[in-house]
Amino acid sequence: MSSLAQAGGMSIAQGKIEVDNLLIGRVYSAKKDILQRPFSVRNKTDVPLDFVIGVVPTSQEELKEGEEPLPDVSWVVFEKKFLRAAPNEWVSTDFFVSIPYDKVHLGKKYKAKIVVKTLGGGFIRMGLMSKLSLGIYAEDVPWTDEEKKLRQVPLVLDLVPNVIRVDNLKIGKKILLRELADDAVVLKNKSDYKSRKCTIRHIPFEQDISGVPYGYEPIPRLSFLKIKTSKVKVPARGQKEIKGFLKIPNKEKFKGKKFYCVIKMRSITKLVDVEKYIRILIQTEK
Repeated sequence: MSSLAQAGGMSIAQGKIEVDNLLIGRVYSAKKDILQRPFSVRNKTDVPLDFVIGVVPTSQEELKEGEEPLPDVSWVVFEKKFLRAAPNEWVSTDFFVSIPYDKVHLGKKYKAKIVVKTLGGGFIRMGLMSKLSLGIYAEDVPWTDEEKKLRQVPLVLDLVPNVIRVDNLKIGKKILLRELADDAVVLKNKSDYKSRKCTIRHIPFEQDISGVPYGYEPIPRLSFLKIKTSKVKVPARGQKEIKGFLKIPNKEKFKGKKFYCVIKMRSITKLVDVEKYIRILIQTEK
């Protein structure tokens, strides 16, 4: 069950989401299982808006008898954490609910909030909340291994680190990605199954609407950052290093600058499409 939430210049199609009889050890899609449609946000203003989506547990003060805060917000994963909407446009994304296979969760009622806020720009910041209620079935009904493999693998992939900060970068020099991060940049698979093919690439600023950090500017050319590991499969409980390098030309106009760039990982199965990002903040030498 779901209901509309709206305020000011934005609205959420699903202001209240209630689902019961979820089985432990499974992963559910909002679009296919919970809502039978994507999670949707509307920009009701006459200017473009960027939205960021997050999940927080419900506070103890808001709970009713028999309810508990969601133990781990990582159980709810959004296919797209950032959304961009034109004036008066609806935008949407799928999200996935993953209940760990642990009998301690049987019969529980967990509560959380999906929070949607506007990002950046000169417009007044706005935010809305969707209440999420997850009822767990009282009995254990395990999935088959193939069902788990299809849905769970993308949700337990992680790019590490999430943010790389580099000060006094020497321009005109080729610097490996692992040197920028002071360690290997890796794609980790925390599941018991080999991942399907994942794509890794450096994306232009326009495709990452998380917003350029204050004081930074998008890197002038995508070609300054080369990703060598563009396609990869990760073994069960293993990891693969993402290789590449950064080389900013030795030109006066690039000295003393603060640049920003983004590496994106996309993992696709028949049922799940998930994206992860690494954001790189660079300050070049003067």
